[in-house]
Amino acid sequence: MIDRLLNTLFGCAHKRTTFPLTPARKSGSGLSQTYVVCLDCGKQFTYDWKSMQRGELVDLSSEAPPVKPRAAKSKLRYVAWATAVPVAWLAVSAAKKARKRSRTEPKDPA
Repeated sequence: MIDRLLNTLFGCAHKRTTFPLTPARKSGSGLSQTYVVCLDCGKQFTYDWKSMQRGELVDLSSEAPPVKPRAAKSKLRYVAWATAVPVAWLAVSAAKKARKRSRTEPKDPA
């Protein structure tokens, strides 16, 4: 909230940016554009490798393909693991307790 207010009043200097990124492209498509993203405000800028300088403001997120939501199958897999791990832990701890009890109980001389 405070960052947004300060950015509105004074603007962002874009001092902290990501390493220059060049998106992967399919063969036969045009040249991909190298860009950097400001870590403070999230704006994207072109990047020139030859002069090693940030260029003009661009919006490359509109060119990106839409992200598909994860399938319900993968969510169910997480739920299965989340329930299986505690059940396995309980089973192992119960087995250890049973083994410990059998060692401490006196044997029947019959």
